[in-house]
Parts: sequence; C-alpha cells; structure tokens
Amino acid sequence: MKNFKTPLLALIFSVSFFSTTYAGHVHTGLLYIPVSVTPSTPTVIPPTVGGVFKREGCTDPLALNYDKYATDSINSCQYPKAAVATTSPTETLSPCPFFVSYQKKGDVGPEVLKIKTFLNTNEKESLALTNIFDEATRQAVKRFQSKHAATVLSPWTLKLATGWWYQSTRKKANDIVGCVERVRLDNGVLVE
Repeated sequence: MKNFKTPLLALIFSVSFFSTTYAGHVHTGLLYIPVSVTPSTPTVIPPTVGGVFKREGCTDPLALNYDKYATDSINSCQYPKAAVATTSPTETLSPCPFFVSYQKKGDVGPEVLKIKTFLNTNEKESLALTNIFDEATRQAVKRFQSKHAATVLSPWTLKLATGWWYQSTRKKANDIVGCVERVRLDNGVLVE
C-alpha cells in the first residue's frame, strides 16, 4: 500500500428512502446523497444537481414561524392570536411588544396578518386575513391613524393619515393591546 501525504478521499453515496408531498402530489423514491469520507471525519456533501432534501419547519406563509425553505410541516406552524383591547395597560395577551416591525402597502409577512387581525378585532374592520398589506389594509390603517390623530399624526405634525404602519401607529396599537412602550420618532419627538 502506498503512503499518501494527503488524506485518502473516497466518494460514496448514502442511500435513503424518502417520501414527500410537493405541489399536492406524494413523491417517493431513493435519495442518493454523496458523502465525503476521510479517515477521520465523514461529511455530507449537498448534491449540486438533483437530489431532494427534507427540511422540517412550517410551510404555511400565514403562520408566524413560516420557513420558505421547509418541505415538511409536521404540525409545527404557529398562528397569531387575535389582538384585543385589555382591561388595564399592564395586562397583556402576548409578549411585548406585540407589533415588532414597520409595514406599508406591498409588504408581505406574518406581521401583516397580525395587523389585519388587530384592525378587524379592535377597529371593526373586515379585512381578508392574508399576509399581504394591500390597498384595503392601507385604507384601514389610515382610518386607525385618523381616529387616533392626537397620538399618531400630531407628533409628526401631520394633518392627513399616511397608511404606513410606522413608529407612532405601531406604538398606539401596542398600547391598545396592553404593550405600553416609549418610542423616539425619527424626528426626535419622544412619544410616551
């Protein structure tokens, strides 16, 4: 046997049976994954062409923990609870702050679904519960901003609602669900 100055590298295949659902169809078969083996450490080499990977995680885009790379949900999706007004500022229904990001028309994600649920529950809107910030959502946010103009628009010296779910709008909604917070706006005004 020859002496090698570099570790001997052998390419073998790990064979696994798989079954997955994709686009409403069940696919089954054998999956060949190349595995690099050196005398000390085996490592899996992801296939560059072909091959199917099974990644567990939430596959529902309406869920809070949506994973766009997941292939198998296994009942792992988590959905938002409806945000409702509480009886006191210290009583909350969820971790604070409830609303954590800024949104505008065209945005997509779980935060948008939380906003729509909040507006439907607290402002008596009837928005379709999707994760898309559409024109109907923008108009509902504008009505919310106008209703709470003193704390949402005035700190910006705005007379008209914008429809953007931004600093003072998000703060007011968090206050309503019991997540009272202090926010320093981009213009330097502190809203308490």
